Amino acid sequence: MREAAGLPVRLSRAPFREMAVVFSADRLGSAADASPRPAQGNPMIRWLLLLPFALLIAIGASSFFLMVASMIDPVMATLTGDTLLVGFWSFVDAVFSADDPEPIVTEAFLAVGRLVFTLLVLPPLLVAVISEVLGLRNVVWYAAAMGVLTAAVPWILRGAARVGSPLELHVSVVLGLTGAVAGLVYWAIAGQGAGRSPQGADGR
Repeated sequence: MREAAGLPVRLSRAPFREMAVVFSADRLGSAADASPRPAQGNPMIRWLLLLPFALLIAIGASSFFLMVASMIDPVMATLTGDTLLVGFWSFVDAVFSADDPEPIVTEAFLAVGRLVFTLLVLPPLLVAVISEVLGLRNVVWYAAAMGVLTAAVPWILRGAARVGSPLELHVSVVLGLTGAVAGLVYWAIAGQGAGRSPQGADGR
């Protein structure tokens, strides 16, 4: 309280308080801007590293499952044994009866490679690409899609629409389970984060 010209004059502290509040807010805002923010995932790293790794593990798991099923399942064991036996002796006969066996050996390896790629590699690869593009993350989708696609490969390659025999249906069931194993393994490694946006909706 001071006296000026005989009148009491009161100095208000309100403007100084407002300036202090504004200054504090500016400092807090600057500190928030300078604080480190969580880095966003690089989609190229996912496409180049995580997805190939997940596919490799999933294909290995499904191949192991098919190998075990071919040994412990009576129907698959008989079918696999007969197929391998006939194929092996046919291959040996063709090799020894040819003047130049190199083309026969090369074609045999290519045929085996095409069969393995079509049954064990192509279904997981297609489902993985579709899931990444559409952002599908549901475990049921991965197991069902890879299972159905793997089971349908022999029917698609045959190209003839007819009712399958019990043996063919049994083989299709085993192949479907093989694809489902690949789907579950792939989902556990990379499927839960499928899609271009990590902040997208889950469970699609």
